[in-house]
Amino acid sequence: MVEKAVRRVVVVDDSPLSRAALKLILEAEHDLAVVGEAADGAAALAVVARERPDLATMDIHMAGVDGLTAIGNIMSTAPLPILVVTGDPSGPMGELAIRATEFGALDVAAKPVLDDDAACALLRERVRQLAGVPVVRHMPREAAAAAGVRGVRREVDRASGALLVKPPVLAIASSAGGPGALAKILAAAPAACETCFLVVQHLPPQFVSSFTAFLSHQTTLTVRTLSGRAPLTRGTVFLAAEDRHLVLVDKNTVGVSVEPAYRGHRPSANVLFLSLARFAARTTTAIVLSGMGDDGALGLRELGRSGATTIAQSADSAIVDGMPRAARELGEARHVLSSEQMVRLLYDLYH
Repeated sequence: MVEKAVRRVVVVDDSPLSRAALKLILEAEHDLAVVGEAADGAAALAVVARERPDLATMDIHMAGVDGLTAIGNIMSTAPLPILVVTGDPSGPMGELAIRATEFGALDVAAKPVLDDDAACALLRERVRQLAGVPVVRHMPREAAAAAGVRGVRREVDRASGALLVKPPVLAIASSAGGPGALAKILAAAPAACETCFLVVQHLPPQFVSSFTAFLSHQTTLTVRTLSGRAPLTRGTVFLAAEDRHLVLVDKNTVGVSVEPAYRGHRPSANVLFLSLARFAARTTTAIVLSGMGDDGALGLRELGRSGATTIAQSADSAIVDGMPRAARELGEARHVLSSEQMVRLLYDLYH
């Protein structure tokens, strides 16, 4: 029998008790090994450079160099998968954890307590999944800001006109590595735009309120977490409440569903896209952004066959090219665009 490779992890947290607890949780099944620890961001960079682990878990609020700064430094010098782990997923630290994805972190997770076996198992599984994800070096944020969208105008001119008219519905699927691109796309649309935005973002349920707050601070659109039904509303972004599917109930109404998880996801982009294909395909533009797995690909195929405009993120701009690749390989992503092209297209459409 071939033994599983042991994944090497560095734990960054300013609490010795939290580091000890995370070590116990991660090493419980012997296929994850904590090979280094750090109490602040400066020490984290040194440990990561020395150990070259498969993944780092990162706290956000730390004395000295904080987690956001540490993530930016690591991803611009010694890039690796980073999972932000916080004990405050629904509070201010939860929103900061979401912001960390803009600095290069792949995903977020709630810090479990030792006697919650299910939560501990979920954290181990997320670490296993992310530890094998290829990552790329990120420019320091200052350099990235200075670069702006240089060259994107030319790329958009060469693109095939994905958005020729303002779509009544724009549906977006996003997962690991996607929140930063999603926020920039939504920020390109003004509050008074004619479009309703339906968003599926894979997150632990505890982070839904923090993610809603994060998006609200990134865009002038109204961002709503939906627990019942509502009319499709211009200038509004709808997200499903915790552990619910977001669906189109009829051609004018969006709602939520408690149907079982679809291929492991609730909310699922496939569920949303298939409901749109049934009721509103010809008035829908659908986008699949960065993420692991293949959620959204089947639904995008049905939308494309039913007359929707379908877009997948390009491999070179997706932080995790799983979901977009699956959509591209099924052949119904009629347009393959970088995240900056999508931003530029939406900005041009509404301004």
